[in-house]
Amino acid sequence: MCSDVHSGDKHFIIFLHVAMTSSPTHPCSIVLFPGLGADHRLFAPQVESLGPITVIPWSEPRGRESLRGYAHRLAEQIPATRPLILGGASLGGMIAAELASRVRPDGLILIGTATHPSQIAASARALASASRLLPLAAIDRMRSIAPSVVRSLGPMTPEQRRQLLEMADACPASFLSWAARAIFSWEGVEETYRMHTRAAVRIHGAVDRIIPPPGEGIDILLPRVGHVPSFTAAAQVNEVIADLRRRVC
Repeated sequence: MCSDVHSGDKHFIIFLHVAMTSSPTHPCSIVLFPGLGADHRLFAPQVESLGPITVIPWSEPRGRESLRGYAHRLAEQIPATRPLILGGASLGGMIAAELASRVRPDGLILIGTATHPSQIAASARALASASRLLPLAAIDRMRSIAPSVVRSLGPMTPEQRRQLLEMADACPASFLSWAARAIFSWEGVEETYRMHTRAAVRIHGAVDRIIPPPGEGIDILLPRVGHVPSFTAAAQVNEVIADLRRRVC
């Protein structure tokens, strides 16, 4: 899933409204990366439940920059405060897993993501391969298929579908083109990310058609949930993050 690409902004820090006091302040920092085609709104349910969360927006890739190189450049935007929970959804989870060895967070949460490109569905690989051959103008015109892509993300409400379409529409064609190449040329991390954090949790939708649940490595499998658990299974994701926070912070 891609947020608006920002070249100057450091990060979004999303706060609850003052009137909402259900979650007390907590000394633990939570830093998340959204997915390709999404932005900070993807984590709105987590903010409402858990309190302030820093969401790192996508910056403009540098030419044919690798996913690893791009991730390590984004690491400069992660606050130095500790304890730290790092995580992400889809592409954002790949970035978080890649950064675990450098950032060494206290906790790591991977939501509906892959740790190697071979885990991504063949249909998504085919779409990415086709987009790599197209000029940016043609990729931009492919926005017409966005409703079909969003439908493939799994069961959701009409309002959730509308918000995901809004996010996808804001994604620059140049970023989509870069991501299509960078994701599938990524070396991956497999399970090595667990070596670099005190506690890691990988949560996945059981009916994810974009990144089908791999045979191993999933800690929590959510029945009847697709590719965007933070949106469509918010209560379960919130509890997983809250439990991780209790364990490491």
